[in-house]
Amino acid sequence: MAIDMRTESPQLLVLRFHGMVPASEVAESQSAAAKMMERGKLSMLVLLDGFEGWGKGDTDQWGDVSFLAGHDKDVTKMAIVGEERWREPVLMFAAVGFRRSPVRYFGDESTARAWLAE
Repeated sequence: MAIDMRTESPQLLVLRFHGMVPASEVAESQSAAAKMMERGKLSMLVLLDGFEGWGKGDTDQWGDVSFLAGHDKDVTKMAIVGEERWREPVLMFAAVGFRRSPVRYFGDESTARAWLAE
């Protein structure tokens, strides 16, 4: 699995992306997150740990914005932690500028966690 997902508290969902991430795993994670959001709003911490990009064989699925449209209101904040080279493509993938909730990209996890806790 390229995505590990866990809740650290009822309000914090942590996703760790590593390796090449296929669209099918993104869809599975979104479905699981949607179920968690039924209990209330969440902050999200996305950790790019050994991230190598997105799977190329399933590009027809990458245009699906239904999760964003249906659940953006349920995300209070999103912090993304990763290498600088991934900043622009990941923020574009996260639809920054189209979300209601704030999304920030960080170079280290402790700063990201502090921002989420504010």
